[in-house]
Amino acid sequence: MDSELTICLADITRRLDALAGLPAQVGEIKVSIQLLSQKYDDILNCQAKQEKDISSLNRRVGKLEADCTSSDIQQLKATVNDLEFRSRRLNIEVHGIRVTPDENLLCKLNDVAKIANLPELTGNDIAAIHRLPAKPNKTPGIIVRFAQQSIRDKWLGRRKALRDASNVSITENMTQQNRELLRNAKDWAQNNGYRFSWHCNGKILVRKREGDSAVVIRRLGDLDKL
Repeated sequence: MDSELTICLADITRRLDALAGLPAQVGEIKVSIQLLSQKYDDILNCQAKQEKDISSLNRRVGKLEADCTSSDIQQLKATVNDLEFRSRRLNIEVHGIRVTPDENLLCKLNDVAKIANLPELTGNDIAAIHRLPAKPNKTPGIIVRFAQQSIRDKWLGRRKALRDASNVSITENMTQQNRELLRNAKDWAQNNGYRFSWHCNGKILVRKREGDSAVVIRRLGDLDKL
């Protein structure tokens, strides 16, 4: 009996000793949990800061990409437009010559040459000549590609005299981009006191008054700078 009691007391003592150590273990666990919690908070704060920095960088990169893309597109458009005009630099458009059956366009062009006091053209002076596509209720113009730049320039040099002497007009063969830019430049000039706006050799120019220097307009934004 005493032996059993001794064993029970010993077991109880071990259990009490074990329980006595629990507060210390619990305390250690609490400290560990607090440290882990602090580290977790630090990780969350660091992650939040990184996400904020990344978001800021993405916005900056996006803006730079947009600016770069816009600039690149503008430069590409300008290059393509310049190349397109170079392919037209020997051309002129002649407007106001009525259409007739089985017409000989070279003969009609030489009739214009007489009015403008220009030398008669031969087949060797012309690389190509044809009517432009017809538009409703309008006489289609004639596009002429000369064999030499000098002949083309002589014809353009007589366009004012031709306009004063007849209903026929001569213009440069502009690119679509330049046509739109010239139209916008004319509207802008009319609303802003600029007397002159015109196209010359692939460039749009405006001048406020007689005697002033001409300003080259390469894009719509250039008008806002005047």
